[in-house]
Amino acid sequence: MYLGELVRLVLVRLIDQGLAFSGKSSEELSERWRFETRFVTDIESDKDSENTNVEKVFQSLNLTTVASKDDVHIVKYVCSLVSIRAAQLVGAGISVLLKHINKPEVTVALDGSLYRYHPKLHDLMMERIRYHVPETQCKLILAEDGSGKGAAFVASVVARSQRS
Repeated sequence: MYLGELVRLVLVRLIDQGLAFSGKSSEELSERWRFETRFVTDIESDKDSENTNVEKVFQSLNLTTVASKDDVHIVKYVCSLVSIRAAQLVGAGISVLLKHINKPEVTVALDGSLYRYHPKLHDLMMERIRYHVPETQCKLILAEDGSGKGAAFVASVVARSQRS
């Protein structure tokens, strides 16, 4: 949810400065939360020479009439930067936990559609984790229904502690 809004805010700023979309926006792009995080994932899924997904996003945001080839590159670049930033922040947070745990090998389970569908997020996070804790072999895996299993785990811990 938030990555899309970050991209939208950057694009609005670039438009206001006349640096993107010839300084013209659309009602859709001006609306808060309208640039969905799935748009970032879709755009990041486009190959360098391919613009299929970014063009679909332009259509859903009513930007096709004002978009140029440069705008395609700008939007792809902004999505890339926001994705890198997100991966670095999460990777840094995981690295702190790994340093605290201080084990030679750790598997971290992650849940959520961003981690599940973003084509580059896993590798970007691993890059940041290896940078901060090269001594730890970390494996990131997708947790199926992580919140449901997490709630069950907490409930079992509470139940066990009440019996003691």
